[in-house]
Amino acid sequence: MLWRVPCNQSDSLILAGDTLFAGGNNEIVAFAASDGKRVWSAPVNGAAMGIAVAHGRLLVSTDKGTIYCFGAK
Repeated sequence: MLWRVPCNQSDSLILAGDTLFAGGNNEIVAFAASDGKRVWSAPVNGAAMGIAVAHGRLLVSTDKGTIYCFGAK
């Protein structure tokens, strides 16, 4: 095992490059795949059930019928 971290957002996961995104109740969280360090988070409305990464953007759909698009700043 390389690392282990507690995570309340375990409804959906996706690995994109060196970042692991985890979605759950009212939040999407990003962890560094190399060491599990939490590097970013954002609130969402409902449980983040679907996660996709395309063209440098993170797309998140929730059980409340909302779709979010996050991009790099």
